[in-house]
Amino acid sequence: MAKIRQPQQPPNDIALWSVGPLQTVSYGVINITPERLLSAYNNYLTRGRQIAFSWEHPDENAEPELRGAPAVCGLRLSEDGTRLDLVDISWTARAAGPVGRGEWPWISPEFVIDKEDLNYLCIEKIALTTNPETCGARPIIALSRVRGKAIMLAKTDDKSDATEEPEDGKLSIEEPESESK
Repeated sequence: MAKIRQPQQPPNDIALWSVGPLQTVSYGVINITPERLLSAYNNYLTRGRQIAFSWEHPDENAEPELRGAPAVCGLRLSEDGTRLDLVDISWTARAAGPVGRGEWPWISPEFVIDKEDLNYLCIEKIALTTNPETCGARPIIALSRVRGKAIMLAKTDDKSDATEEPEDGKLSIEEPESESK
């Protein structure tokens, strides 16, 4: 029997990246280093404004009803410099319902990496998507409930958060009644 997913509140904070390899569909493996996280954070501070979300990417091709930012957020670098979080996410009323119902299940960061300066990283925007570029991306709503902590959207080789994920590395939008192999 199929479960009916109950609407949830979209998350206020999401752990975006941790140090380690990030597997992407189009660009292969991108090594997320502490220096790249610091660069992304400093670029955010230099811009002096929140980061906008978009409906899918590229949003220039979006239908007229999907134009405009569904949310904005800030960035926070962890004290040890090994994790970058999206924080204080402010969802529009138009976005909160569909995100809460899982209609836009993933986010996909749009970012720039300088091939000559391997430490440079700049986040342009965060796209809501039904087809993320990040391999192993996990749904926003399921992950926002994991033990009430910030969540990871991409699996890394860093095992420090291993107790926060099932052994198979997968989470579903529905919370399982019990975890078994």
